Amino acid sequence: MPKPLSRFMKPREELQEEPRPLSPAGNVVVVLLILGIVAALVYWIGPMVVEIWQAGPFVVALVILGFLWVPILLLWRAARYSRRLRRLELERSGESICEFVRALPRRSIDPWAVRAVYEEFQHALGSDSLPLRATDRLKEFGLDGVEFDDILELAAKRCCRDLTDTEGNPFYSKVDTLGDLVLWLSAQPSTRDA
Repeated sequence: MPKPLSRFMKPREELQEEPRPLSPAGNVVVVLLILGIVAALVYWIGPMVVEIWQAGPFVVALVILGFLWVPILLLWRAARYSRRLRRLELERSGESICEFVRALPRRSIDPWAVRAVYEEFQHALGSDSLPLRATDRLKEFGLDGVEFDDILELAAKRCCRDLTDTEGNPFYSKVDTLGDLVLWLSAQPSTRDA
């Protein structure tokens, strides 16, 4: 029986596991941890706050700015990243998964791997309308290792690929772009035959 077309593969929503709620004992532990952290902060930082307050308005302003610079920096970077994705979306308007596929070697890829990588990265970037290219470098997306592993695991599940023996893959340690990732995933053993 031939393999069904990739457009008929399971949507990502069917493969994601629902988060399990904490048990009542887990809720108690979380509340106790939060109360312990608050008590420790009050105990150790409380006297320091009083001293800073008595030092004058300039010192108070410096301390407040010192605490606020990290969230401000994070917000600025997030806004810059969002603008970059919007700019890419405008530059690539009219492109679709078809251009992504055309940039890959047709005989050595699994169409399911193509669709899984394309859709999972779009979802991870938070923009299902952003056209991706096979030449897009993975590090340009700013995903950390955990996010990348989650994307890879979901893509592998969707295209029925096994991730147990990754070192045996001929593309191991050669993955730099989305196209390389499709080639790598296509070279992994299939779980469909098992």
